[in-house]
Amino acid sequence: MPCGKQSWEWLVTPHKTGSFTLQVHLTVLQGGTGSALLPDQTVDIPIQVNQTSENTLASIWNGIKEFSLVLGASGVSLGAIIVFVVRRIRRRREPAAAGAATGPTGGPRHSA
Repeated sequence: MPCGKQSWEWLVTPHKTGSFTLQVHLTVLQGGTGSALLPDQTVDIPIQVNQTSENTLASIWNGIKEFSLVLGASGVSLGAIIVFVVRRIRRRREPAAAGAATGPTGGPRHSA
């Protein structure tokens, strides 16, 4: 960090949703003396909290439930389509198989 500049980080965990103002109070001190160089400064930072750690699990659970419902409905739909296709294929093959077992007049076929 260049001389004369400093950086700090804080993690702030909100416990409810809504619009808030984060107030930061700054005092610039003279190095080594602890004497204030500038009077206290207050910085207001507007914050919109849409989700908290408490409602995160509830949101995840609701997402899982919705995904499960969609997945289940898709599975049922896919199963119905497969059954429909298999039945249709079987119906097409049944007349062909029945025609192969009979002669040209519809009676049983005799081999010579």
